[in-house]
Amino acid sequence: MNKFTIIMAAVVIGFIAVIFMVREDTDRVEADPSSHIVGEGTSGVTLIEYGDFQCPACGDYYPLINMVKSVYGDEISFQFRHYSLFGSFPNSMAAHLAAEAAGRQDKFFEMHDLLYERQRTWSESNNPREVFEGYAEELELDMEQFREDYGDPRTRAVVMADLQRGNDQGVTGTPTFFINEERIDNPTSVEDFFAIIDEYIERETGEPSQNSPFSEDGEFDESVFDEEQPEMPPGFDVDESIEGAPRTEEEQ
Repeated sequence: MNKFTIIMAAVVIGFIAVIFMVREDTDRVEADPSSHIVGEGTSGVTLIEYGDFQCPACGDYYPLINMVKSVYGDEISFQFRHYSLFGSFPNSMAAHLAAEAAGRQDKFFEMHDLLYERQRTWSESNNPREVFEGYAEELELDMEQFREDYGDPRTRAVVMADLQRGNDQGVTGTPTFFINEERIDNPTSVEDFFAIIDEYIERETGEPSQNSPFSEDGEFDESVFDEEQPEMPPGFDVDESIEGAPRTEEEQ
């Protein structure tokens, strides 16, 4: 059994736990789902990610998402939605609370970036809250407000509201991507990701993307990579016959 298979098995167990805990939490404090968006989206295209900050696959996709945002600029918007698989990843909920608390001071994506860039460090911590307070200080947040917002039940309620929204949209694992609320298959190559976005931009505007990394003859311009091309995590699809449990390619 390889590493990815073990991770996906944990995600399945965590997803089942999340379903029950979402139902329980939503009876306590109500909140609207989050709305963390960057980029003007002049083409009318919004790339949406349901992600878990501790999920290794989300960490693998993070450099690619950054590349997409850099290449397209304000031509698209990017929206991150919480999908904490806290039943699988013990420090996940703490990370989502930290990001949401930072968002109360308009630093959501700054915390989002730190959490993914340092995922391996805090994932192994026995005191993640202390680590996240260090990140908050690094971002020059008001620490009294950060601590208050971190522990505010309404902060957790926002995370849980995102979970419920994801469940309502059929999300069963992370990362899961949508474009303009239409779910897309997780791209299995860098070129595929850009090609999908190009397709939606042309669909919305009637014209090719102004920032597409593809030439007129369909050649992909690899100069978009600042350094080396990021590696894509192993792909998976969803088998709805087994309660939406993700399957690795080797299990198909």
